[in-house]
Amino acid sequence: MMLAPNRTLSAQVLGLHEALPRWRALQEQAVATPFQTHEWCTGLYDGPGRAQGAEPLIVLIRDEASGQDLCLMPLMRIRRAGLRVITFADFGLSDYILPMVAASGRFGKADLARVWPRVLEALPRADLVHFDKIVSHLEETENPLMGICGLHESDLSSWYAPLPENWGDYEMGLSKQSRRALRRRAYKLAELGQAKHFMVCGGEDAGRMFETLRKVRKERFDALGRQDVLDDPAIYDFYRGLVVSGASGMAIMSALKLNGEIIAHVFGLLHRQRFYMLALTFRSESEAIAKCSPALVLVHETMGALHKKGLRIYDFTIGDERYKRMFGAINEPLHEYMLPLSLKGRAYMAAKMARKRLRPLKARLMQLRSGKGKGG
Repeated sequence: MMLAPNRTLSAQVLGLHEALPRWRALQEQAVATPFQTHEWCTGLYDGPGRAQGAEPLIVLIRDEASGQDLCLMPLMRIRRAGLRVITFADFGLSDYILPMVAASGRFGKADLARVWPRVLEALPRADLVHFDKIVSHLEETENPLMGICGLHESDLSSWYAPLPENWGDYEMGLSKQSRRALRRRAYKLAELGQAKHFMVCGGEDAGRMFETLRKVRKERFDALGRQDVLDDPAIYDFYRGLVVSGASGMAIMSALKLNGEIIAHVFGLLHRQRFYMLALTFRSESEAIAKCSPALVLVHETMGALHKKGLRIYDFTIGDERYKRMFGAINEPLHEYMLPLSLKGRAYMAAKMARKRLRPLKARLMQLRSGKGKGG
């Protein structure tokens, strides 16, 4: 149920420590992903945020008649490309953007659209407001950000696999090719020795597992010539702190051992029957092990183990990797919002949109040059 049009909504912008008591209270009965929880965001603000000079801006929207907080947005102001930018607490690490909203259903996109001008007035001076990775909905709840003007579809998308109550029904819902491939990989791995799956939440064992994940991931990224965000000490410390603390039961390390040695890792966040996979690594120095695709075996084992604990959605998050389709994942488009607040902001947005419009043309030219675009 939406708020009646004559209800009075107020918008406040608070600092982190001032907002925390109200944040915790709202979180107890709110709709959100783990990327809007205070456990995740305080670590971001204190770690990468402090290192990058970000200013926390916690927006709280309240129903003045009842005094109830209905919506919270963990924002920040940060300097990027010479601009003062207001965005969600992210630093490239939060996969989904949406406000934390009271689960009563009394606040939706029409309400946010009505109060949005007051939110903008309450924010400090900036050149640009930029939200990306906006998800359209979370389960049955529509993202209130979908009600503000100026949204457009992002270049990014995500993938998630719904899990029915019966695990057998999920496996039978996969294609025959996928079922056969998963069985074959697990069988080949078993031929190499004793394979064992286990999961850890919190503690120094989890911390050591994350250190191993980082080492394996770095070797993989170096071989591919890619930059790893974990090379940033502030980002690494943020993740490791989350893993060791357990983040109120959210931070899960899942691993696959072969003959007592870890050969694959999954790291993710478990939040209200949905698991958000953030990192997947495997050791590739052994050709025999690599041929078994231990990372895919581990994903399947992790899904099954979490399903026994009540998991209903395995979220592969952002990225169009082909393996996600093997697990019956569904594609979810994401959205972006940009609002320039100064001449510099308008120039930046115009240049960005021009590059986006030119991207399909550049891709077509590359096809023609390579001969793939020729007919006949």
